Amino acid sequence: MPTLVMAYRLNKVAHGADYVRLQFGTFEQIVPRHRWLDFALERVSFATWQPIAAINIPGTALEILISLPLSWPYLWKPNELSFYAWRTLTLPFFCLPAWWLVGRGLDGLVRRIHLHWVVLLIGSARSGLCLFLLVGLCLGTSAQDRVGSGWALWGLGFWSLGFGVLPLAWQRQKLAKRERHDAFSNSTVPCSPRWLTLFGPDGWQLGRRDH
Repeated sequence: MPTLVMAYRLNKVAHGADYVRLQFGTFEQIVPRHRWLDFALERVSFATWQPIAAINIPGTALEILISLPLSWPYLWKPNELSFYAWRTLTLPFFCLPAWWLVGRGLDGLVRRIHLHWVVLLIGSARSGLCLFLLVGLCLGTSAQDRVGSGWALWGLGFWSLGFGVLPLAWQRQKLAKRERHDAFSNSTVPCSPRWLTLFGPDGWQLGRRDH
């Protein structure tokens, strides 16, 4: 949306001309009409790519997988887009599985929905990985080396907490299972001497003793 708004403003500033002349201090740039949308995308993405990358930092895992056969050790991008524009457009989509995991964790924690142990294990491992990377960046690099990477620290901290709902949901499931087991173990079925407690395919049943 901000890209479309900027492209619309460029169209208004042009007053019907086929180009727009922009002044940045002593620097002047002429943007032709067919480049207005591209120019708006580049400007908006350059200003917003860091918070977008931070809030969607798990998406970099898929970004790396795509880059491995194509351009590794560099992150791949189409030639038509800048690095900032490419990450701004793609990282929210690459991060959708991570958002789904956090949503499932909240379902298990708040709505008490039973979650498969595989989902819980993956979320717990990702929470630990984000926390490990966060501590490693804070303790293993100097303040000078961390200049310009503050967005990564914020992103790792956010997702350490985000994925953290999965191990919490796991512990809640374990406690709930233990409480059910204890309640079943402590429950008794009163019966008189004329009744027998039998175990059938449908569970515990009472059977009458006639002799």
